[in-house]
Amino acid sequence: MNEPGYAHDCPHCRFLGRGRAAILDAKKTFDFYVCEGSGDRRSFIARYGNREDQYMSGPLLGTAELSHLDLVALYNGLELLPEENERLLAKLADMYRRRLGGVREYQKLSAGGEVSFGSGNYLFPNN
Repeated sequence: MNEPGYAHDCPHCRFLGRGRAAILDAKKTFDFYVCEGSGDRRSFIARYGNREDQYMSGPLLGTAELSHLDLVALYNGLELLPEENERLLAKLADMYRRRLGGVREYQKLSAGGEVSFGSGNYLFPNN
């Protein structure tokens, strides 16, 4: 693993690696961290300088939509905790549910009630 390029002194943070992420800023090189001491959710941090204010951060999978920070973490293979996997699955299902256009489109997915692959309907949990 490469070494951090910028100072970061949080004792709860674990360095993940150093690199670029054009979705955040194509001109910057970032040090990436996961912070495990920020309450009930981990945070993902992209530091781009030594000054205290030179970073971007957010709770991992903590917003209604997938954030750019979430996408960078997922693309680069951050291992998710079980509860983070559940949040990710819920977010992805919600995105596709909205794309499907409601129950009418959902019914086209149905196997006619003849088969069940598991215990949940992640796209329309109330049906």
